[in-house]
Amino acid sequence: MAAQFSARNRLGFVVLCCMAALALPGCYSRITTPIDTFTYYDDEGNLKRSASANIVSAPQYLAVLREMGVSPGDEYVLPPGIRIRVEVYNHDIARTVNVRPDGFVDLPLIGDVQASGRTVFAFKNDISERYREFFVEPPQVIVNTETTEFGNTVNGGEVAIISPSGNQGVATLNGDDRLSRVLARTSALQNRSEWQQIAVIRQGKRTGDRYVIICDIQRLVFQGDGEQDILMRNGDLVFVPFQVDTWLEEFVETFQVAGAVVRDFRAITDFISTVEGY
Repeated sequence: MAAQFSARNRLGFVVLCCMAALALPGCYSRITTPIDTFTYYDDEGNLKRSASANIVSAPQYLAVLREMGVSPGDEYVLPPGIRIRVEVYNHDIARTVNVRPDGFVDLPLIGDVQASGRTVFAFKNDISERYREFFVEPPQVIVNTETTEFGNTVNGGEVAIISPSGNQGVATLNGDDRLSRVLARTSALQNRSEWQQIAVIRQGKRTGDRYVIICDIQRLVFQGDGEQDILMRNGDLVFVPFQVDTWLEEFVETFQVAGAVVRDFRAITDFISTVEGY
């Protein structure tokens, strides 16, 4: 009787392994959501196209800025809440203010001026034009950002980070932060993160176009490619995807699960045999 039972166990063991090997890949495909298998590249290794945004690599994005005569720093815009000092040189006019939630600041003689959403260059030019009517010579206006009242950091705006890993949130920029610093502060990079396809979604301030900028952090770390570590801007959205599993990786993962099932099955049959022998 024990021998027959043992033979049945071995047959059941083989059948179970075969069923697990056949069924688990299908289960894996069903539970995998589109965001887990998404890639910005097509089958030929080229960046995909989008009707609503320009999908470009980090070096391509920087090349676009250079063609326009814009440096990466010129893309910086003043966010609400930032503390700035405005001074009219040699005219005893100076004020340190925080940009209000409505985006404006109140300055002597000229009143409310919009600051939020504008580059420092555009903001300074606007102030210069407004002050010009009060002086014989064109005034020299100086605009600088300052640290917060209660700390030693500059509020450079906020960046949102989303990831299927669950490590996501909002990071406050301390001036001209780069992508690597934002990722490090939020612990957004995990073992399963796709380091070669970090996406930064940005609305271009000069062109008005929307960009999806693909940054290869692996090239930054292992090859020192600094162009991958782009400057972050207020309002940027950073997406950190999972690695895309190849067929071989799915196969290995499937049999790792099957191995666990086999170990559990052996433990059960050993227990049954012990009980029956008793």
